[in-house]
Amino acid sequence: MVHQLKSVDQGDPSDQESRGLLTDIHVKSHIHQGPRWRTKSVMMVMTIFNIVLFNFSIVLFVLAWYGQHSVVMNAELRRASTYSPVYDSIDLSLHKVQINGTFYPPEQPSIARQMPNRAADSVWEDYERVRPVRLTRSQLIRMGKDPSNVSRYEDKHWGFGDDAYVGDLDVFHQLHCLNTLRHYAYADYYNMTALDASDENSLMVLHVNHCVDILLQEIQCSGNVGFITSNWVENQRYPQPDMSIYRKCIAFDNVVAWRNAHSVDTDMYKKVMAEP
Repeated sequence: MVHQLKSVDQGDPSDQESRGLLTDIHVKSHIHQGPRWRTKSVMMVMTIFNIVLFNFSIVLFVLAWYGQHSVVMNAELRRASTYSPVYDSIDLSLHKVQINGTFYPPEQPSIARQMPNRAADSVWEDYERVRPVRLTRSQLIRMGKDPSNVSRYEDKHWGFGDDAYVGDLDVFHQLHCLNTLRHYAYADYYNMTALDASDENSLMVLHVNHCVDILLQEIQCSGNVGFITSNWVENQRYPQPDMSIYRKCIAFDNVVAWRNAHSVDTDMYKKVMAEP
């Protein structure tokens, strides 16, 4: 019994050497494999990170490109203007135009260059005729208006429901003001009395000064910073201004067509909108 115990405890010397050798190899193997495993792990993490970063960059690029190239109707006008539902309704087709700034009228002058005549007056009158359209409460709020102060189209008269408010395009009021000044420029032709500069409280003086102020504010607000260049002209002592500058203009006929299509019945308006 004792001999067997000794045999078990001591073992074969060759076996002990083998075990020691195996243990040493196993330890060395772990020592060598540890750093290599960590290096592979770091490389894998970095690879995944780079892939994620690359994909994220692609997403940002696509979003930026889409933001710049996405088709938004009247986008350029929207950036430089306050809200108008017209921008959502029609394409105003902003385009480059050379303004006719010649001193003498062209062969086919605009209504503004013509002497008073029936045909030109008819166009002016159509421009300045009040043609109200419908607006909604949400549109008014986006314009910065208080709906509680805006006149409404009563449903019992119009059948528009409870969300119909009165509005008219500002540009036609500006044209009305311009036409008013044109009338006073040719007061005799239009059988108008010249304004009395000493009577600043007369309704006509107030009206004209209101219109001058409206047009001044419009010009100052739009603030065109295009340049008038000067050219040498034969038989002229000094360089002469070339006022035919280039502008970006809307398709104004589209605005006229939109107003005509969306305006309410003006005869009915006069009938039912008057205060009782």
